[in-house]
Amino acid sequence: MHALGRSHVGRVRAVNQDSYGIRVDGPQPHIVVADGMGGHNAGEVASKMAVDAVMEYMEKTRAENPEKPLSEWLLQSFEYANRTIFQHAASHPEQAGMGTTLIMTLFETDKFWIGHIGDSRGYLLHDGKLKQITQDHSLVQELVRNGQLSEEEAEHHPQRHILTRALGTDEQVQAEIQEGRWNTEDILVLCSDGLTIHVSAAEIETILYAEGSLDEKVDTLLELALTRGGHDNITIVAVENVVLQTERGDAK
Repeated sequence: MHALGRSHVGRVRAVNQDSYGIRVDGPQPHIVVADGMGGHNAGEVASKMAVDAVMEYMEKTRAENPEKPLSEWLLQSFEYANRTIFQHAASHPEQAGMGTTLIMTLFETDKFWIGHIGDSRGYLLHDGKLKQITQDHSLVQELVRNGQLSEEEAEHHPQRHILTRALGTDEQVQAEIQEGRWNTEDILVLCSDGLTIHVSAAEIETILYAEGSLDEKVDTLLELALTRGGHDNITIVAVENVVLQTERGDAK
């Protein structure tokens, strides 16, 4: 696998509340993106804590119980991160209410497991076609599911950023776990909504399917979001099913 990440504060925000992590050279390859929320830099703290917590959980527990189903292991990593953030907020009143989205993918040769909570998204490019493999945990997405809004209306709805689920805001967490398949040359992308508020799924598909390296494609996506205003922090992590590489990064 070849993996890389980019995170940018954007052109409006003063602080980048996104974080990401990548590890594809160990016994269990995984990538993660978090988009924090909360005042007094609490969102920045929450997203970094979430990324650090799930990666720590992966590194410490996988070797101890290698037979555990990956879906169960993924869910437990979300629960561990949720406890970490919730307990931190309880002991730091100035950061009460802090929370974050979290999306994470575990990989095998031809399979992946993806867990998410919030509105950071996962996309898979397969045979030149892009599929969104997560559904936002947001108010407008609930309205879409209930038939009260169309997908097009949801993209521009003034309440599209209101989440119905987040990590760290409640004692219990409701992460959504899915399993999928991917083939050689497929590309899987995790991103915060700083990308998707500016760049459509059709445009993401076109850019990912075009000629060029994965690095160039991710840079093109980032620059397009910035050119269109960069109204939020932008984080993109992409993995191509080809070679081996290691990277770990937090928001800059």
